[in-house]
Amino acid sequence: MSRTQKLMVAMAAVACLMLPAASFGDFINVRPPLNNADLSSLQGTFDSITTNGNVDVGQQSGHALFGPTAGSGAVATMVIELAGLGQGHSFGIYQAGNHGNSVTVFTDQATDPEAEIKFMADGSVYVNKVHAGDGFRGVFGFYLSSGTDTWYTEDSLNSGAARALVYQGDSDNPPATLAIAGGWPGAFTSTDWLFGWEVGDVSSSATPDYNDFVVFVTDVQAVVPAPGAMILGALGLGLVGWTKRRRA
Repeated sequence: MSRTQKLMVAMAAVACLMLPAASFGDFINVRPPLNNADLSSLQGTFDSITTNGNVDVGQQSGHALFGPTAGSGAVATMVIELAGLGQGHSFGIYQAGNHGNSVTVFTDQATDPEAEIKFMADGSVYVNKVHAGDGFRGVFGFYLSSGTDTWYTEDSLNSGAARALVYQGDSDNPPATLAIAGGWPGAFTSTDWLFGWEVGDVSSSATPDYNDFVVFVTDVQAVVPAPGAMILGALGLGLVGWTKRRRA
């Protein structure tokens, strides 16, 4: 896939896992958020990348944790389009059940828009062939950090506050078509996701717009635990992401 400013992430295959649900955090968030969110600017952002159909900001998903889609290949590719982060900000993934264990995908200081991250079968993570972390077993959330504060896709890690609104594509109905960062238009299907982040006030009396940072991710499935356990077939992960941060 040809796209400008790409951050490419290749993941080695991870064996099929059966993991206790209790070892993870919140798989599902309450949506819509319990505040007076004004999502008109976020809708404008979605409209600006939609070439056919519609992505409705009111149709939010409660999913908070993710894993790779099953596939036949041993290696898949993750691509994140880098459009720029606020000063001191960074974006990445964290280990489900242990958010202190995280790997930065890119920062505002990134000079090379491409980076390779490999998830090995033993749970280790390599960034540009340099060992960057351990303990990743195929289930993760996303985080955004300002350097002093960090926000997660799991509301419970944000003191119950909704910091990220999540939108899943639709494969059952004719899906919307998105053109991300100048790339060729593609269908917004069920393994595609849009995340809108809010770094300001999200209290019940606030009117956050969740348009401070927007990222698009593809080839990811929501992780939902079976009773007493979670079964995840992890053969690899491919993501295509586009990010946008509102300029002051």
